[in-house]
Amino acid sequence: MIENSEATLNIKKKSNKRKTKKIALLIMLIGITAVLLVVETYAWFVGTSSITANSFEITVSTGDKDLLISLNGKDFDQEIEITQESITTAAYEGNTNKWVETEQDGINGLIPMSTDGAVDIDAGGRLKLYTKSSLTATQGGFRLLSTRVDNHSVITEADGDTPAVIEAEKPGYVAFDMFIKNGTGVDYIPTYNEADDEALYLTTTSEVGVGSAGEENFGLENSVRVAFVQIARIAGTTNLTTSGAKVTGMSCFEGEDESETDKVTSLCNKTKTVIWEPNDTAHTEALKTYFGRVCKQKTKAEDSDTYSYGTTPCTLPADDTPLTTYVVNDVISSTDNIDVYDGINGFPVPAPSVNEETQQLTNNYKLTAFDTFTDTEKDKTAEEGRPVFMYIAPNSITKIRVYVYLEGQDVDNYDVATKGKQISVTFGFTKDQWGMAEEAQQGSGA
Repeated sequence: MIENSEATLNIKKKSNKRKTKKIALLIMLIGITAVLLVVETYAWFVGTSSITANSFEITVSTGDKDLLISLNGKDFDQEIEITQESITTAAYEGNTNKWVETEQDGINGLIPMSTDGAVDIDAGGRLKLYTKSSLTATQGGFRLLSTRVDNHSVITEADGDTPAVIEAEKPGYVAFDMFIKNGTGVDYIPTYNEADDEALYLTTTSEVGVGSAGEENFGLENSVRVAFVQIARIAGTTNLTTSGAKVTGMSCFEGEDESETDKVTSLCNKTKTVIWEPNDTAHTEALKTYFGRVCKQKTKAEDSDTYSYGTTPCTLPADDTPLTTYVVNDVISSTDNIDVYDGINGFPVPAPSVNEETQQLTNNYKLTAFDTFTDTEKDKTAEEGRPVFMYIAPNSITKIRVYVYLEGQDVDNYDVATKGKQISVTFGFTKDQWGMAEEAQQGSGA
């Protein structure tokens, strides 16, 4: 863990105990701090090197005994540390968690990915991720070809009591299961319903920045994403000694007999995937110069597949102004004629449609404008309409799969950003819409 106590989220205050005790009755808080030490990176566009994560440790704290967290689905606590060992060898038996390897399959650490939050239910709730397979310069940017990360293929089919074996998560990102136990309430309602569930908010202290060994003003930290895929949930009264396997074995399918195994949980759905985009309004001067030189307006001739580029630069990211990220949602071939800047270069990217029956989003175009949860939303006060980050059921244990990756389609993911060197990540959740605990924490200097 980086030697910087200020970066560690800790709401167990040693001072002002009376105030803290009152706040503990009102809120529940989870905090996570991560540090990625980066040697060099490989940009989505034309770079060829890669990020190497030398260290990645996470500390999780809760401010209330009724909100606990676990990595093995059995041992719940108010504070745990997530390390390479704790999410792999020390996690529950049969876990499919993935750490950033020093080198695997020719990849060192993090590499840019892209996703629209779609969930592969047949792979147990894996996030559908895409990487570039080719990228050639065009008159207005770069032609993008993509391939899907194979973290979903079936190696062996299910046979009786033996579950199917799925390909492991691949190099280039971090993935792990996290279990949240919410002890408030008496009745457990298994079906997802925002009117019945309790709201969680992203803490205002959540941030992604450059670590002490990094270099400022290159913007690598601005393309970091953290995805939360809600898989399933079970009653919080479940006996973890005798039925622990039910907790860790939760997947996108529910039901204990074969007649129900094709019923998808109300959680395992793309519309429930939350992706946090830190630093959404931050753009370096180098990025603005690069973007203005490379990105040009693009148009398509009427009744033709002919594309043309103008000489007008794309709209530059203004200070404190976010740009929509048009993420990859499918395998892209050369015949698709897709540029990395489509959407922000004036070329229209159609909005996805919602299937009324399945509530899944569908889009025939292979880029999608994804509505991330941004720092701009995180920083809103209750009076400004502080938005909910996710919902969690009372008296429940929820299985969530967390992904940490670089979004290649983010405009901030470009070659010059490779000098960022080190990324630090801190995030947490609170039930306190009014931010009382966060204000008390900051006031105590914790």
